[in-house]
Amino acid sequence: MATPEPHAAPAPVFRLELPLRLAPTMNQIMSLIKRARGRRCYQLDEIKQEIARHVRTAALRYPSGKASGRRRVEVTRHSSRQPDELSADILGAKLVLDALVKAGVLRDDSIKWCERVARWEQAPPGHGRLVVEVFVALDQSADIVSI
Repeated sequence: MATPEPHAAPAPVFRLELPLRLAPTMNQIMSLIKRARGRRCYQLDEIKQEIARHVRTAALRYPSGKASGRRRVEVTRHSSRQPDELSADILGAKLVLDALVKAGVLRDDSIKWCERVARWEQAPPGHGRLVVEVFVALDQSADIVSI
């Protein structure tokens, strides 16, 4: 009797890997804003621009990544220090999620269109990175739009 083949994990429709300097946590973002003292935060602008370049480049490798419905975004932060909380924004994905919306990979980063899954994995010091993978969400009820 043949054993059934295990189901293959779905392939991401989009994948991006960034160094941690481009994945500031919410505390790091607030620190940058605070240091700007009410003025424009050029450091944050530069980070956003560099993230946008990475997203545009990755989008060329994933033509099916354009949003047409609800997405599941899996964010894994690889770092030497474990975060106090696990949420996509806390782990450093807020700026990346915003760039994914602007690039059309996500329709929106609201709960209606984006299911977020956050993880942390140990990495040696100096080898940190943020991995963002976008999948078609299993629950596609958000695709139903009333006219």
